[in-house]
Formats: sequence, structure tokens, C-alpha cells
Amino acid sequence: MPNVRIVSICYDVKYPGVIYFQTNNMSSKKVSDIAQNNNISFTTAPIGKTIANIRSNNATVHRSNCTFDELKHLFVAKVPEYEDAYNQYGHTMTVFEIHVKEAIVVVDYGIKPGLIEF
Repeated sequence: MPNVRIVSICYDVKYPGVIYFQTNNMSSKKVSDIAQNNNISFTTAPIGKTIANIRSNNATVHRSNCTFDELKHLFVAKVPEYEDAYNQYGHTMTVFEIHVKEAIVVVDYGIKPGLIEF
């Protein structure tokens, strides 16, 4: 059964097509769902007054070989307000990777969406 998850993501420009998210509960329903089926769809949420977003129904997710400490700077750069929490609880975090095969980029409703393949 499909299920929506809200996660905080980040990415490293050195690795196109890879998006990272973290969880601090390896026994959660989210992790259980991923173990049962790692094929996912996702969309990013528009920020502020923009409608720009990225969406894909051609991606997979799996546990990363990277530790949270190795990627903490990327998460902090995305949401600096979380740095204190990351410093305190980072040792409990597990990183997952979303590997995007292709995505649609919507810039504006008046402009035809563009397909990006990775």
C-alpha cells in the first residue's frame, strides 16, 4: 500500500541523482516500508511564493554507506536551525539514499515541465 512520508532531505552536487535523508528510528514503520519495497515516488514542496518543485515516480531508496557525521554539514547547510539537535542526536541518526533515475522539474505552471534523466 503506498504511503506518504515527509522527510528532511539534502544532496551533494558531486553525486547527481542522489538525495539523502535521515531517520533516528530504525524500527519505524517508514524503515519497515522501505525494507518491503524500495521503489518510491516523491515530490519536493514549493518554498515561499514559488511553485517550483521536482517530482519523480522513478526512484529507489536504500540505507546509505555514509554515516550521519559524514553528511551532517549538508543537512546543516539546508536547515541551519537544526544544528544543535544534530550535534546532540546525530549519533542516533541513520542515513538513507534516494537514487533518482529521472525527474520532472516544474518551474512555473505556464512553462512546460522539463524531464531530467540521471
